[in-house]
Amino acid sequence: MYLCLFLFIVYLCGVNLLNNGLAQKPPMGWMSWGYYMCGVDCKRNPHKCLNEELILSVVDSFYDEGYQEAGYEYIIIDDCWSERIRDKNGRLVPDRTRFPRGMKFIADYIHARGLKFGLYTNVADTTCMGYPGSRDHFAIDAKQFAQWEIDYLKVDGCFVSEEYLNIDYKSVAEYCNMWRNYHDVATSWEAVKAIITHYQGVYNDINGYHGPGHWNDPDMLIFGTNSLSESQSRVQISVYSMLAAPLLLSCDMKNINDYEKQMLLNLDLIAIGVLLDPYYRRPYAVCPQAYTDFRIGG
Repeated sequence: MYLCLFLFIVYLCGVNLLNNGLAQKPPMGWMSWGYYMCGVDCKRNPHKCLNEELILSVVDSFYDEGYQEAGYEYIIIDDCWSERIRDKNGRLVPDRTRFPRGMKFIADYIHARGLKFGLYTNVADTTCMGYPGSRDHFAIDAKQFAQWEIDYLKVDGCFVSEEYLNIDYKSVAEYCNMWRNYHDVATSWEAVKAIITHYQGVYNDINGYHGPGHWNDPDMLIFGTNSLSESQSRVQISVYSMLAAPLLLSCDMKNINDYEKQMLLNLDLIAIGVLLDPYYRRPYAVCPQAYTDFRIGG
């Protein structure tokens, strides 16, 4: 591990970045993938089932337990939400068993509580888990997502040819509100450390493209998964906040313990990342390689 000191400096973005009025603060919310992944076998594994009941329960938790008031607003369904084939008109169809009332019903439920709805697609023929992708269907999918009134679209890059990966950070920032740039987080402290180490290495390259409307995404918080000690959970959310990173949970909301909830609802901690001015104060990492421990905060 490394001992890192994050110092705030003033930075004014000088590149041509996406300015569509969205994501002026780092997005905060919940995403299904990290914990539930492709949980489609609801009979054998009901506690890891990605279905309508789960999504509505997360919405209720946000609304009833203070998360919405603290700024958490996005409820995002990741891969494995659709049927395996499109309908006769080429449209994506939500899984009829797991989402019997469809995505418009879920969107309406979320919006009625003042929250925002996110959904997933992939740029290739299939998604990462083999469901229909958007290649050759971008227009029809965009129309469908608009009809469902989604607020957030995650676009994955599984199975794309190498030529599409040969792109510079500036081009990404011109067309996306946020982007991942490292491996998926796993439910372990080692995975969290690896992400922090990665950001240490690429920090100077990527932070010129980071600020209101365009965010580097180090992946999800792994709170509520029984994977981190109290000090480790404090490190993850503290570093993410100082990086002004999106704060996205992926867990069974009932499994979040009292200490984790206290951290997640700590408005002073959240404010480090979301109370930004036009000159966006960003942290600068100083990490002496000789140290063998990583500490932050108390």
